[in-house]
Amino acid sequence: MMNFLSSYDNQKFSYDLSKHHNKKIAVQFSGGVESTLLLYLTYRYLAYTDTNLSVKNYTINDVRYVYIKEFIIDLNKKVANLFNIAPFECIFFDGSKKDIRKSTFTMLDKYRNDIDLLINGMNSNPKTEVAEKWKNVSCEYDTKFDKDGNIINPFYEQLCSSSGGKIYYSWNGILQYRPLRNVDKRMVIDTYRNLNIFDNLYFLTRTCDQYENVNLENVHKHCMDCHACFERFEAQEFVGTLWH
Repeated sequence: MMNFLSSYDNQKFSYDLSKHHNKKIAVQFSGGVESTLLLYLTYRYLAYTDTNLSVKNYTINDVRYVYIKEFIIDLNKKVANLFNIAPFECIFFDGSKKDIRKSTFTMLDKYRNDIDLLINGMNSNPKTEVAEKWKNVSCEYDTKFDKDGNIINPFYEQLCSSSGGKIYYSWNGILQYRPLRNVDKRMVIDTYRNLNIFDNLYFLTRTCDQYENVNLENVHKHCMDCHACFERFEAQEFVGTLWH
């Protein structure tokens, strides 16, 4: 089991695949901050554990994101190379990033016999102060808040509105493992720092929702003008102050 604690508060999470040996594992891999961290931890687990886990990456092939296949295959190889392990096979399924739930349910129907456990990078909602700092950033979603003043992220609420903070959750009949469910993006980026992979891996990830005129050569640039960007760069800025 790998245990992680934030550098600035009491957030923590664990990553443990020991109970899933001999299982067929699917990593829901988008190339974002969370899914890339979980992909890294999966490779790391295999590198230091005597196991025969079968792992494949599953990525939504949204036709608007013309760079996605090259980007995912390239990033997967780069993470695998850090451990000198053969890259996982990448499976692309048609769908929309705007409707992740519907797209993933369709994927799970199609690949039901190939997946015993779906590893998902869902994390916690950011705090209200994030929205205050980035209040001038345009966003196609209306920012809503819960009773404690925390941002309700539309993607997360759409995915599993009734699952609370459960690490495991059944999704369309498939067991879903969400180790980051109760930590925010600040904690996720802080973990990159603590693992010493911030400089050589974090900057290879892509969070931005902008897809027009994006290709493999400029895929690491971010528009700084969407909901995904303001979460990423607020967290990056916050974590940067801790390490300087």
